[in-house]
Amino acid sequence: MLGVFLGMTAANLMFLSAVFVLGLLPDRAASAVAGSHHVAMAIFAGLLATLVHMVTFTYFMATTSWLAAATEKQDLDRARFVRYAARQKQRVFLMCMTAVAATMLAMFSGAGADLAVTFGWSSQVHLAAGATALLVNGLCAAGQYHHVRARGRMMDDALAILNGPALVARQARPAQAKYRNHEVRPPVGLRRTT
Repeated sequence: MLGVFLGMTAANLMFLSAVFVLGLLPDRAASAVAGSHHVAMAIFAGLLATLVHMVTFTYFMATTSWLAAATEKQDLDRARFVRYAARQKQRVFLMCMTAVAATMLAMFSGAGADLAVTFGWSSQVHLAAGATALLVNGLCAAGQYHHVRARGRMMDDALAILNGPALVARQARPAQAKYRNHEVRPPVGLRRTT
């Protein structure tokens, strides 16, 4: 999951940064092309940010359920696996929702700052909301990275405990035993008769 998370998060931060920079270009209000690109990319970046954070949270939901089932089946330490996983899932949920809310606030403030809207407010409000969204997404990505790595280690520990008896049994067998039914035999005329 770490590779998927890093790829998605890099794309998320890249698009949010591109939208922010595109919004800072001079004379954007005078140029309909730059303005339309900013709006279209902002919508895409907002949807991408929501997707990235929801996929991350879904990973924590699924692995928490898996750890609960494994703990129940193999009588693992509930405090070490289930309770810690549930607390970690709550932390990640708060990070995900904070990042999504900051991104949506930037999008809504951009809609309010649109020159075509009669009740529009200052573009400085949108600038501040956009900068905040970019900062919050970066900080949340760093926190989520920490939790994804910790969850990966927790899953590895649980799997080592669950597979421990099977691994020991497999390693205790003689090396030749696994090839017993698949050994290569010489042709009939070349066999030793001694």
